[in-house]
Amino acid sequence: MNAKNIDPMSRIFLKHFPKAILTIVLIISFSRSGHAQTAKPHFVIHNPGNVADNPKYENALKEFDFDSYRFYTKRRLIKFTNTDVTIELYSAKELLEMYQKPISPFTLMDDTPKKEIEFYFYPSQGKVKINELSH
Repeated sequence: MNAKNIDPMSRIFLKHFPKAILTIVLIISFSRSGHAQTAKPHFVIHNPGNVADNPKYENALKEFDFDSYRFYTKRRLIKFTNTDVTIELYSAKELLEMYQKPISPFTLMDDTPKKEIEFYFYPSQGKVKINELSH
């Protein structure tokens, strides 16, 4: 069978079929990678109150880099001053074991004295901010 004998609809199908398959594969790949990120929590929220299911708070928590406040083998509780929310950071070692997340060079050793820090939610800006208290 030569190419001249193929009807026009089959020609269109054969021309666009590889692109359609590639598009479907890419959509599935991206959707799975998005779910993989949300399925890897790095902390537990305690006392969520009015923060629960609020995307501004969730995004603020996801965007903030907690690695320099995380302990190597112990979990750390962080209280947000302007809400009733407390989060429990997983230890760096837990994240390594659960997700193969490399340990940050900013991770605190367990015996490092904690700095007194106030954590604040600013949902209107979608941010978490800190205030280091002087001793």
